[in-house]
Amino acid sequence: MMNDPLVLRASETMGCRVLAEPDLDEAGRIRLAYLKAYGRSPSEKETTRASAYLRRFEADLDANKVAPEARLGRAWQALCQAIFASSEFLYLD
Repeated sequence: MMNDPLVLRASETMGCRVLAEPDLDEAGRIRLAYLKAYGRSPSEKETTRASAYLRRFEADLDANKVAPEARLGRAWQALCQAIFASSEFLYLD
């Protein structure tokens, strides 16, 4: 599931949509991603963890010499991909 081409395309699309919201800061974008995927807002802990994930991912991209203009989009794609691969997204209670 996590590396399926459909999931990769969907996570890229969702990452682009979230980044396209000019009036939102990082926490607002995380909130929007959670609302779109789970139909709920993230907890404070989830927001903190997602923000830390984005920073670590961008730092890894920087260390791997990925162009600066591509880092943010790729980090958000990765976060959205992780959201899609979560059990909360995959299973209905």
